[in-house]
Amino acid sequence: MKIKELLTHFKQALPYIGLSLGVQNFLMAKEAKAARLQTTVNETTKLLAELKAKHEVIIAKQAMQNKIAGLSADASDHFESSNYHSRIIDGLVERLKNNCNIDQREHDFIIGLIHSNTEKKIESLEKANSILRDINDLIFFSNSPINNYIDQLKI
Repeated sequence: MKIKELLTHFKQALPYIGLSLGVQNFLMAKEAKAARLQTTVNETTKLLAELKAKHEVIIAKQAMQNKIAGLSADASDHFESSNYHSRIIDGLVERLKNNCNIDQREHDFIIGLIHSNTEKKIESLEKANSILRDINDLIFFSNSPINNYIDQLKI
């Protein structure tokens, strides 16, 4: 009879055991869900940090490209100015070559114009060279964001 009594008590305790197992199962599932949530939050934080770093590199690269583009445009303007003065000089030299009947005053005036345009051409070329050196320094010699970007690509 002891077995029968034991089964009867077990039968009465079974709902409590089931409830206890259910609560324990619920708590374990809750902990697993919290762990998954924390893992997801950590991964999201890591990805956001990487994106922020890449975003800053992209912005720095764009700023550098804009600066180089502006400097390149300035250098092109100086080269165009140099070419303009070269054309004027060429025209004045042709005028001296082709016109033998130029008096001394006109000859001196043309020589003065050639000298003036030559100085302006040299000045334009010097400015263009200075800008090109600045561009070169930005790209290759300074600790610029584009170098940091290139270094990050190497990793």
